[in-house]
Formats: sequence, structure tokens, C-alpha cells
Amino acid sequence: MKRALILIPLLMLPACGATMNLGVPSPTISRPDLSPTQVYRAAKLTLAELGLVEQASAELGLVKGRIPPFQVKAVMERGAPTITLLGMGGDKGEWRRDSQRHDWVLTQDGKELRRQGAPDLAQAVDRWHQAIQARLK
Repeated sequence: MKRALILIPLLMLPACGATMNLGVPSPTISRPDLSPTQVYRAAKLTLAELGLVEQASAELGLVKGRIPPFQVKAVMERGAPTITLLGMGGDKGEWRRDSQRHDWVLTQDGKELRRQGAPDLAQAVDRWHQAIQARLK
């Protein structure tokens, strides 16, 4: 019986446009006026601007990466212009904090990638959500 009581509120959340993952809101973006490809590309491009895309597959409807130092991913609803953003945790991986410039640095192939990042997982997801909304306007 306790499971039923816990699941009922979770089933009601998607209608509000957000669910929870790791205690962090997981916003859903639904744009029936756009194609699924347009929504997917917006998620991928904005993640590249805010952080780093580590995996992207239009066929799977998945964009996964980091908004320093947090792991994030977006999952498309199959065949629909709807995407849900998820915070995946706080493992910083190869990112290091530059305390003088107040940003995050990743060194790949001798080149530095610098991003502002986010102070917590909820703000990382929120910044990505806002960037996607701005790109889709």
C-alpha cells in the first residue's frame, strides 16, 4: 500500500511539465509547433554551449554530457517534439575548477575547454532548460 501512495504523486507530476530525478526538477519541453529533430538539435547545441556533449543519438533520442561539473542528459519522447532534461549527479570527471577565472576547465588533446558551469545540479538543469527555451523561440 505504501508503494501506491508514493507512486500516485509521481504519476501526476508529468502533467505539470516536470518530474524529479535525484531530488532535482526534471523539466519537460514540449513544442508541438516544431519537429522532434528541431527540439533534439536545440538540446544538443545548447549543451555544447553550456558544457560538453559526451553522447548524442537522434535515433535513440538521447543527449548526454556535462554542465561542469555535473552530468546531465535529455531524453526525447519517441516520435514527438517533447524532451525531458535530467540531472545525473555531481561527479566532476576530468573537469577542474579555475579559482582565479571562476570557471571550469577540461583539457582534451592539449586544448582547454572552459565553461562557467553551475553551483549545483538543479541550477545546471535549469540553465540548460532556459537555454533550450531561448533557442526554440
